[in-house]
Order: sequence, then structure tokens, then C-alpha cells
Amino acid sequence: MKKLFCLLFIAISFQSIGQFSIGAKIGSNINYIGSSVSGGNVYRTNIGFHAGIFVQLPIKDKFSLIPEVQYIQKGADVAFSNGFSSSTERINLNYIELPILLSYSPIKQINIDLGPNFALMTSSKATGVFSNANLDNVYSKFDFNISGGMRWNVASKVSVIGRYNYGLSKIEENNNVVVNGKTTKATYSNRTIQFGLSYQIAK
Repeated sequence: MKKLFCLLFIAISFQSIGQFSIGAKIGSNINYIGSSVSGGNVYRTNIGFHAGIFVQLPIKDKFSLIPEVQYIQKGADVAFSNGFSSSTERINLNYIELPILLSYSPIKQINIDLGPNFALMTSSKATGVFSNANLDNVYSKFDFNISGGMRWNVASKVSVIGRYNYGLSKIEENNNVVVNGKTTKATYSNRTIQFGLSYQIAK
């Protein structure tokens, strides 16, 4: 993870590429934990937020490179029952993420972004009626996903961002999921839809 943060530092310092810009972003996200099979934990969506900084480095013509560092709340809600009552528990998975996005601007007002996203979990907890537990031994510390989306440049320094993050690495696995009467293995990964605003601080 240290190497990834070094990449951002190099990007900020590497002025020879061209005129670059630095900005900040903040927004909310709709989170979900996807399963490789139908069965096991029944995850539902929950809401989190994200905030971070980015650097936009022009490459050539309409292309640029955008490294980011952001804090993001992921996770899901899951329904539990103890036989007498039921409750929805909230799974909070918090990460420091480093997306490295290739951006294409077909017109001045629009950017299309796509690239890998590396994440390190900072904390994981379950909160609800039945539990208030630390989940650091349940979910993987590292996450890798592909991020893609669009930015609408509504003003010279302000953009509206929409993005989808699809997890490629497993954050949890269960070897005892019953599907159609048979026990099988299920793996789980993050899914996130992000909406936010960015502001260009310096250029």
C-alpha cells in the first residue's frame, strides 16, 4: 500500500507531463456485498460516504491520468433472526482507497473515467440489536476493484461525479452455503455506486 501512495506523490511532483490540477471530492455511496452463489448471508444495500483528494495529469489530446486517495465507507445490511425476533444488522467496512483512472473527455463538459482501484481496510464492525462486534477477522484487509463512471463539468472548477466500483477480489468466503440441498462454497465482494462533487483547488 505504501508503494501506491508513493505513486500519488510522484504524480503530484511530476510537473513535466504538463499543467496539472489538484482537487478535493466528497459524496455518498450505495453499498452492497455481492455473492458468487444464491444463498448464505442475505446482504442488502446500505448508504455510506466518501471524501478524498485527486490529481489530474494531462497525457495527450483528450486523455488524462487521475490518481486519487479517498476514505470510503462500504459494507451492507444483513437480516438476522434468533428464532423469536429479527433485526437488520449493519456491516460497516471502512477503507482508504487509491483509484488510478484513465480519463477521456469527448467534449469539454464530459469526462469518462476507468481504471483499477486498490483499497486497504481501516476498520470493520457490525452494529445492531443482536451485535456490536469487531469484524477484522472476518473480512479481508485488502480489496481490489475496477472503477468506471462519468464526470459532468458543471463549472470551471466544479464537477458532478457518478461512478460504479465492481469488486474483483473476495472480501469473505463461506464453505457451508446450502444451495438446492447441496453444500457449496460462496465468495463475497464489494459493489458500490458513488455520487459526489469535486472541486478544483489548484491548477
